Amino acid sequence: MFFFESIIKILHYSSTPSVPIRHRLLSSIINRQSTIINQIGVNKDMPKTFMPDMKTEEELKAHQLEGLKWTVAHAYNGSPVYRQKLDSAGVQPGDIRSLDDLRHLPFTTSKDLQEGYPFPLLSVPFEKVVRIHASSGTTGKRKILCYTRKDIDDWTHFFARCYEMAELTP
Repeated sequence: MFFFESIIKILHYSSTPSVPIRHRLLSSIINRQSTIINQIGVNKDMPKTFMPDMKTEEELKAHQLEGLKWTVAHAYNGSPVYRQKLDSAGVQPGDIRSLDDLRHLPFTTSKDLQEGYPFPLLSVPFEKVVRIHASSGTTGKRKILCYTRKDIDDWTHFFARCYEMAELTP
C-alpha cells in the first residue's frame, strides 16, 4: 500500500509533473497493482466494489447516524478525556438522535492531543493498539495517535474506495 500512497501524494502535491508524466505515473501504479494482484492471486470473495451499498440519501443518513451514535458512545465509554469533554458540553451518548446533534459535540484540537501526552484520547485497552503514528513535535510535544486493527481495516477500505473512484483498479 505504501507504494501507491507515495505516488498519489506525488501526483496530488506536486505542481511540476506535466500531464504526460502524470499519465506515466498513473500507468505505473496500475501496472504495479496488477503485478501484485497476479503474484498473490485475486481473492474470489473480494467485493467487486468497495463503494457503500446505499441506494438513497435516507439510507446514507441512517448509516451516518448509526456511525455517529457508535463513535460518541465509544469515546464516552472508553476515554476519560472524551467523557469529560462530552459531560462539559452537556452531551451523553443517548442524546444523539439525529445528524443535527453534531453541532452539540465539542471539538477535538491539537492541544487536546498534547495535553494528556502520550495517549490522552486512547479509547480502547492498549492491548488492542496495533499501530502508532506520531508527529515530529516541531510545534511542541509530539501528537501521538493509536490505531486498532479495525482502524487499519477501515482505512484500507477507505483508500480502496478512493482508488476505485479514481479508476485505479486492476
